[in-house]
Amino acid sequence: MGSNSHISVTRRQRFTLPKKRWHVLGAILVLAFFTGAIARVALSPAIHDDPNISGELPLSAIPQPLPSTHLNADNDALPDLLAGDVLQGENPTIIAEVQPKTDALGNPVTVTSPSSQSDKKSAESTPAAPPKPKMILIDGKTLNGGSTNLYTELVKNGPLGPLPVRAQNGKTAYNTYRKATELQSGKQAVSLIIGGLGINRPLTQQAIDILPAEVTLSFAAQSEGLQDWINIARADGHEVLLEIPMESADINASEAGVSRTLKAGQDPVNHQHLDWLLSRAQGYYGVTNYNGDKFLLRADATVSIFDRFAKSGLAFITDGAVKTPTLDSIARSVGLPFKQGFGLIDPEPQTALIDIELSRLAAEASQGNAPIGVGFAYPETLQSVNSWIATLPAQSLQLVPASTRLQ
Repeated sequence: MGSNSHISVTRRQRFTLPKKRWHVLGAILVLAFFTGAIARVALSPAIHDDPNISGELPLSAIPQPLPSTHLNADNDALPDLLAGDVLQGENPTIIAEVQPKTDALGNPVTVTSPSSQSDKKSAESTPAAPPKPKMILIDGKTLNGGSTNLYTELVKNGPLGPLPVRAQNGKTAYNTYRKATELQSGKQAVSLIIGGLGINRPLTQQAIDILPAEVTLSFAAQSEGLQDWINIARADGHEVLLEIPMESADINASEAGVSRTLKAGQDPVNHQHLDWLLSRAQGYYGVTNYNGDKFLLRADATVSIFDRFAKSGLAFITDGAVKTPTLDSIARSVGLPFKQGFGLIDPEPQTALIDIELSRLAAEASQGNAPIGVGFAYPETLQSVNSWIATLPAQSLQLVPASTRLQ
């Protein structure tokens, strides 16, 4: 063969046979294994006593611990306080009464109820629509001492849900759910309504958390979990209004709830919309307008609506964007508790502008006119409002709920 030829060589792997002594050791290990197995079978009484050998040994059931939702002492189920709203009139902590009255050393234990007051919760930072807001009731009272009681005599069955109505004894939503407040001697009244609540969860929770109870809160009727929000606001001591969308000159067809907007010249349809809007929740003492600069200027449209509000036992407060003496006259003619707001304190969410409007509101209050300012839950509004409220005592002004000075 030539020296330039390419040759591929595959070499065999070296394999070494085991030495003789490893054979002997392996045989000994195998023999020991089988000897042990035979002895184990011979010494097992369960297999010898049972003529039917099935290959499985019967084992008694292993006792399992009680579920974590039970008390070991008395096997009573622990209440899941945040699983849903606790029914009114029920005490979710009643189980505390059956807890041991002595500690592990036999010393007496005194069981005390939770305090009726609690610190404000921090504002939520994650805008999660579900789950719904939750609330705990202790002996029918909320932790902050407010009331969430609802009265069946103040509603009737409507086509789309319970509708507000005057009770036979004269009780109304207005005189039942409003927050009664006494004006201090030497003080002039001023009120604030913060609205647009229920749409944005974090801002709604923040408004409830940081605003004093004397601030009236208004919720959009189309809000998800509306009844829960109203319950939480009332539990914190606030009185509550329901926002009704009304026709404006520049109505935005993409706005939430626009399909339920009350419009001039559509009286039968308007009442159908109210059947839905007013049945969304209970616990509000009155309504306020969302938009409505066009609708509220039409006396032929407002007469029918004002009359329905009055017969439903509600009050009506406008945001003051539209001011006309006609509205006062119509309200008096149908017996509707009513007042026109002083105006918007935040036509734009700019701190400097909000501060100017709040100063105007305070000046009006100093004249003894008990004005009602209306704003939205903008972060800028909430910050300016809290700072402004702190200045009221020095001006001989008292912040009171909006229902305090209705005609």
